[in-house]
Amino acid sequence: MQVSAVRQSAAFPIDAVLVEGCLDPDSATDELFSRGWRLGLGFLSHRERCVVAGVIGHVAESVIELVLNRLEWQVLWHFTGPGGHGVDLVFLTPDGNVFAVEVKGTLVSGRVPRLSRREMTQMSSAWVDKADNPGMAELELHSEDIYGAVAAVKTG
Repeated sequence: MQVSAVRQSAAFPIDAVLVEGCLDPDSATDELFSRGWRLGLGFLSHRERCVVAGVIGHVAESVIELVLNRLEWQVLWHFTGPGGHGVDLVFLTPDGNVFAVEVKGTLVSGRVPRLSRREMTQMSSAWVDKADNPGMAELELHSEDIYGAVAAVKTG
């Protein structure tokens, strides 16, 4: 995925209440995220930014899940663990199509998150079909069974 394609794609505002609803008020890491989101990353120490880095993706995934749910897309699978290797979300659309969604999130203004290009580019057919892609494996799906989507969420 080229960054220019993401920059040219449709952008729409996300209601702050929707983002806040994805946060646990009793979680110290979610409180750090909230502070960085509301005030900016400059209000967090280096260590706090490192802690928040893991939360940003989870919040972005939850936001996308809620947005698509409002469009009546049903979640078939949501990756919940840290540091996974595979699609983040799998949905069934109202017209019966299956979409695997890779979600990228950031709090950095002007930054467009990118797909990984390590041994295989994220969301390529080969990457989707990897044996260690838990969502696809659990649902017994392959790249030819799905449509793919990438969502970039800037919550800052």
